[in-house]
Amino acid sequence: MLVGGAANYLPVLVGSGDGTFQAPPSYAAGGGPQSVALADFNGDGVADIVTANATSNDVSVLLGSGGSKFPATIASGVGPGASSLPPSPVDLAVADFNADGKPDVAVADEQSNDVSILIGKGDGSFQAGVHYLVGVDPNSLVAADFNGDGKLNLAVLNSGSFAADFTDSGVSILLGNGNGTFQTAKNYRARLNPTAMAVGDVNGDGKLNVIIATQAPDFSYIVLVLLAGDGGFRTPATQPTDYGARAISIADLKLDGKPDLVVAHCCGTTDMIYFLGNGDGTFQPEVHFPGGDSSTAVVVADLSHDGRPDAVITAGGSGGIGVSSVAIILKRLHCRDWRMSR
Repeated sequence: MLVGGAANYLPVLVGSGDGTFQAPPSYAAGGGPQSVALADFNGDGVADIVTANATSNDVSVLLGSGGSKFPATIASGVGPGASSLPPSPVDLAVADFNADGKPDVAVADEQSNDVSILIGKGDGSFQAGVHYLVGVDPNSLVAADFNGDGKLNLAVLNSGSFAADFTDSGVSILLGNGNGTFQTAKNYRARLNPTAMAVGDVNGDGKLNVIIATQAPDFSYIVLVLLAGDGGFRTPATQPTDYGARAISIADLKLDGKPDLVVAHCCGTTDMIYFLGNGDGTFQPEVHFPGGDSSTAVVVADLSHDGRPDAVITAGGSGGIGVSSVAIILKRLHCRDWRMSR
C-alpha cells in the first residue's frame, strides 16, 4: 500500500507472488493521508486499512471485503487538539489499549503537539479522541510494553523546533493504565533534530530500548536511549555516525543473536551505514555501503528466502530532485559482503 499524500487516495498494490505487483486500484481516503496500517477493525476476519490524514484531521478506515477490495470507508475525526492549532495527524499505531479485543488507534498530531487515543467500537468507528500532550512536532510513535507490567505504553518521537538547547526535541513516554487511558507524558531530551526511532532490546536485559536517529546540517548521531525497568530512561549513550541519518532499523545481520543497527542517510555518496552490535547496548564502528542517492527509509527482511537478512532502501535523489529508486541489498555469506540490485 502507498499513501497518496496531497492526492487524497490510497493505491493498493496486490502481490503476484513472484515479487511483482498487479496494477493498483486506488481508494479514497481523507485529506492528505500520511501513514497507513492494517487491522481487522470490524471483527469479520478480513483485514481493513486505516490512514492518518493530516489536512482533514481525521483517520479513515477502509473496510475490507476480501480479495483485496475495500468498498466502504469510515472517517473518524481525531477531535480538537490539546492546543489551539489543528491536530494534523501524521502517524499512527494500532493496538488494543483497553484489552477488550478490539483494535484501537494512537495518532501523532504534529501541529497540536499531542497524541490522540481513539478507542475502537468494533465496527470500524471510534469513540471520541482523547488527547495527551507530548513534545514539539511529534511525527512518529510506537506502542509497546516498556515497563513490563503487561500494559501497552507509547513512545513518541518529537522532532522539536530546532531550539538551541534541544529542550523540545526527543522522546515522550506515555505509560498506559490498561484501560485505554494513559499517564502524563514523560519527556526525554534528544539532540540535533530527531528524525526516526526504532524499538528493541539491544542490550540483552529483556527490557525494550529506544534508538533514535538524529541529523544536523554538518553532523549527526545515533542516540541510544536505554530503558530502565520502571519505564524511565537512563542517561542516553550516543553512537556517532556520518551524514544525515533519516531512518533506522534494528536487525540481527550476523545471525549471532546480537541486534545490529541499519541506518539510511539523506546525504553523501554512501547512503547506508550499519553498526554491528556487541550485545550489551554498544556497537562496533560504522560500516559504509552504497544504498542509493538521498535515502529516506530502510527495512530489513529476508527477501531471498535464504535465511539471511536483506535490506530495502528508498532513494529520493539528491535533494529530492534526482532519480528516485528502491535499492534492494541482498546479503551474502556475511554482513560485510552484500550485493545490490535495483
